[in-house]
Order: sequence, then C-alpha cells, then structure tokens
Amino acid sequence: EKMFVVEMDVAPAFYGALIGKGAENKTKLEQETNTQIIFPRREEIGMVKIRGASKANVQSARTRMELIIERSRQLQP
Repeated sequence: EKMFVVEMDVAPAFYGALIGKGAENKTKLEQETNTQIIFPRREEIGMVKIRGASKANVQSARTRMELIIERSRQLQP
C-alpha cells in the first residue's frame, strides 16, 4: 500500500499547540484527516512527518497544522 509522506519544518515552540493537552489536538487531527503525524523525539531536531494513504488527506492535515501554527504565532507576545 502506497503511503504519502510530507515533511514539515516546524519550530519546537509550536509542538505544544499542535499536540495539545493529552495529545488531543494531534489525535483529533489524525482521526479527522485519516493521517499519522510523527514528531521528532525530544532530544532530536528534525521534521514533523505527516503520513497518509492519500495525498489529499496529507495535504488537509498539513493545511490544518499550518493554521494552528499561524494562530499560536499570533497569540505570542
């Protein structure tokens, strides 16, 4: 089965907003877009990966993540 993978360069400062309390944002996003979102381990610097069975699902997840990042960027002083 072919998987589509997109890598996003996300500043670690935004991981919290993307993952959410008890990972609820991440879980909701994965369920609603039918994707898997993989964050680098704490000690690693790397890309956030979005995996899904369709390109549309992966792009949808990416767009939603970009909106979350943009919103939390505006909330920062």
